[in-house]
Amino acid sequence: MTIGKIISGLQLLVTYEEQGLDTYSIRAEHDTIYAGPALSKIPDDVGKQLETLGWIKNEDEDCWMAFT
Repeated sequence: MTIGKIISGLQLLVTYEEQGLDTYSIRAEHDTIYAGPALSKIPDDVGKQLETLGWIKNEDEDCWMAFT
């Protein structure tokens, strides 16, 4: 995934964070970035935008993920 798509996805996700930019809801493991509030907080149209960018719903972690 390109850095532009990662940044664009994070910009969409932070909009739905209750604490905005002061939240810690992001982590990375090896080649995967996990980010965002609970899946239920993201509207369907925004979810489609994230998927277009290459982000994937992660039901197990209740967040969005991107492979680097």
